[in-house]
Amino acid sequence: MNKCKKREGYQMLQLDLRDKVVFVFDGEHAVGEEIIKLFSEAGAKVLFLGKSNLDEDSLVLKYKEDASSFEVGSFNLKDNSFLKVIQDQIQVDIIINNMEAMTGKDVMDISPEEWENGLFTNLHIPFQLLKMILPLMKNQEEGAVINISSTSAIDGGDGDVLYAASKSALESMNKALSRELGPYNIRVNGLSVGSIPNDKDVESDLHSIPLNRFATPTDIANAALFLSTPMAGYISGQTILVDGGKTLL
Repeated sequence: MNKCKKREGYQMLQLDLRDKVVFVFDGEHAVGEEIIKLFSEAGAKVLFLGKSNLDEDSLVLKYKEDASSFEVGSFNLKDNSFLKVIQDQIQVDIIINNMEAMTGKDVMDISPEEWENGLFTNLHIPFQLLKMILPLMKNQEEGAVINISSTSAIDGGDGDVLYAASKSALESMNKALSRELGPYNIRVNGLSVGSIPNDKDVESDLHSIPLNRFATPTDIANAALFLSTPMAGYISGQTILVDGGKTLL
């Protein structure tokens, strides 16, 4: 009986994120909301970015602790003003980048402006935010960075060239960062996510997924939580497939 209690306590300790601060890049769609919910339940304080309803080119920085949530400020994406607010943030332990932009267009139909805007969201914003936050993690000599990618980086997805190219670049950035930041005890990993159902998905699409179901936001949040805890303390530089077995490497 005592052995069982000890084991239960060990598991709770490994999943306990109290005193940890998580920064989620885009926390206002289904996956981001589930990540915030799960990490909050694990005891973490959460900073997160979300789109402003007033302006497509602005982000809102928000803060959540326990049941409380409030806005810190709104920032334009086209300049770096939204970076300034976190300069006073003295602690960030876990970074989860969940930002993405998709065009759904063939290469001949993507305008140069759409290409630049997509790369800005998928690569430039995470790059700028990481540059701002990583010095905090280096000083702490501990941290975890998770960039959420897509199986489109492997198989091209539905042919969205911008999306596939930027996610491939994100995965390469993960590998380089894991080498650079490893000496500071900062782990960098990625989640390569399979299909999340939308209006275009049909039942016949399930035949290509061995588990016979689409991914859910909870599947992705659970994997992110695992990579953020001491249970994944020796995992770095990896891109873990969360796709129900569809992409077999």
